[in-house]
Amino acid sequence: MGARWKVLVTVAVVACVVALAGCASQGAPSSTSSSTGASSSSSSAASSSSAVAPQTGSTAEITLDYNAGTGYEWAYSADPEGVVELAGQNTESLSQDKTVSGGSLQEHFTFRAVKPGEVVLTFNLARSWESGAKPAETQIYAFTVTDNLQMILNPYKSDFANEPVIG
Repeated sequence: MGARWKVLVTVAVVACVVALAGCASQGAPSSTSSSTGASSSSSSAASSSSAVAPQTGSTAEITLDYNAGTGYEWAYSADPEGVVELAGQNTESLSQDKTVSGGSLQEHFTFRAVKPGEVVLTFNLARSWESGAKPAETQIYAFTVTDNLQMILNPYKSDFANEPVIG
């Protein structure tokens, strides 16, 4: 009975791996509900005369906390540029009383994969008028964008407090 059990478990594991590999190879990415903006597309060269459906990249939403009324804002840079694009950005107040100035905020940045490659997104919390001043906080997110435009977080090259939501 022990040998049969091992064979059944092995067959089930192989079936799951094959099913997941099939899903990943289809390249049908999902997007987060808060993403906005136009989708990017790329086409691949095809030998047939039929039209190739545009491929849309996956998204990653990065949420960063800060306080209103301090003058500090989150700004980002992408190195290199062109691997991902900003698909949406919005600010959410975490304050219970919406009539009071100040309070906790969250900035939501949604990025969409544009082309394969590696990209490092660096976010700095700083006051825009204090040029040359050291940022109050820096968070770094490193991604690899695969050939089918899936974004994969590289935690070994990243330094962040909040885990991004990848869709």
